[in-house]
Amino acid sequence: MSGALPRIRPARQGCVGPGLGDMLPPMSEHSPSPSATAPAGESAASTTRAPSESDAHPSQKSRMPRWLRRLSTLLLSHAVGRVLLCALSGTLLFLACADFDIWPLCWLGMVPLLWVLLDRQGRPRTSHPFLYGFVTGLFANGGGFYWIVGLLMRFGHLPFIAALPLFLLLIGYQAITFGLFAAIICRLRRHVDVPVTWLVPLVWVACELCVPYVFPWYLSITQAWVPPVIQIADITGPLGVSFVLVLSNAALWQLGLIFTSGRILPRRGLLIGPSLRPPILAAVTILLVLGYGMMRIHQVDKVRAAAPKIRVGVVQANKIGRASCRERVSSPV
Repeated sequence: MSGALPRIRPARQGCVGPGLGDMLPPMSEHSPSPSATAPAGESAASTTRAPSESDAHPSQKSRMPRWLRRLSTLLLSHAVGRVLLCALSGTLLFLACADFDIWPLCWLGMVPLLWVLLDRQGRPRTSHPFLYGFVTGLFANGGGFYWIVGLLMRFGHLPFIAALPLFLLLIGYQAITFGLFAAIICRLRRHVDVPVTWLVPLVWVACELCVPYVFPWYLSITQAWVPPVIQIADITGPLGVSFVLVLSNAALWQLGLIFTSGRILPRRGLLIGPSLRPPILAAVTILLVLGYGMMRIHQVDKVRAAAPKIRVGVVQANKIGRASCRERVSSPV
């Protein structure tokens, strides 16, 4: 009938996944209603406003305990809380390096940074991603290169007041990699619909490859004492190991998002929900890398066992008397 307004049919119950409505950011009183502006069949999420730093993101149907939900809201809604999460992320990363060698921390150390950068829809949460990535890099490099001050004082004969600024300059420059990583992630998530689980490790490896360091290091150095993890480096180099580590961080971030928002059950007719597919593929990838590492270790051990053996003697020079050495040197042959 011409001139009549089209009827908008309400969505059927069960068409939207559990907890999805609660995850959408709240609309301001001046924002138009999704049902009034979106055409029929279009997702309401596409008409919501862009998330900002002041948004509180815990879902009302969240599976998190109430105290944890309140803590996450408090941390993510204030700049000081976000800086603390970045400091936590950097601390976990340097504790995975020598001399601390708590290597499992590197498999999850970037998760706090990802929570600061991205909201529950995987969109940028902050308008200052470079700053938060830079803070993470300051703590990661500061804890990893703490020995630089002593090195400059001992071998450079510099006083502490001169060595400290050089140390800060060094870690500030090397923290740029983390800042670029955070900024590129947020920029790409605004324009490219690539799953966070795979986008994050790709961006990190690109930053490690392209940004020059004063003291070159890779995230893969944290796994130096875990032979099954680093065997993939004979094909990919250290960047392949870094990719696997950051892939684990991104998958854990995605799993945390799924379980805290209640979106665990797949849609009707699907064995695995769409949100679970990237973490599952990431887990399969990590298992394949570990399986390859175990296979290579077995191959090398087998070749070593079949190789011919020779006897080697090692003598510590300072255990031989100096007089005896001089006598043997001076005696005719």
